[in-house]
Amino acid sequence: MDAWLRFGRRVLIINGAVFAGVIIVGVLAGWAWRDYSNALFIIGGGLVAVGVLRAQSLAAMDRNFTARFAGTTGSEGMAQAGKRMVRESESNFALTAQMFLIGLLPIIVSLAIPAVINR
Repeated sequence: MDAWLRFGRRVLIINGAVFAGVIIVGVLAGWAWRDYSNALFIIGGGLVAVGVLRAQSLAAMDRNFTARFAGTTGSEGMAQAGKRMVRESESNFALTAQMFLIGLLPIIVSLAIPAVINR
């Protein structure tokens, strides 16, 4: 349960920083509402793209036998190396999901801004 709370807290903190950054730049540049919407969509899309590219690179690394074999040759036994590889995969998946969720919220807000403003 603590892991989920840390995960959610991290997503909210980073999203807060993203929104604060967009608001500060927007105020300094004198943006209109649609400019905020566009900026949030671009930043959200970029963060989702980073998450997707990270997932693709991790999948490519998993298919690379040399890279996987190099991780198993060491002082630890095969069982320990297997457990470590599973932990690393879970950690990498969590970071990929986190990047996706961090990027998804600005995209949703960017789509909601015109709907709210045009009422």
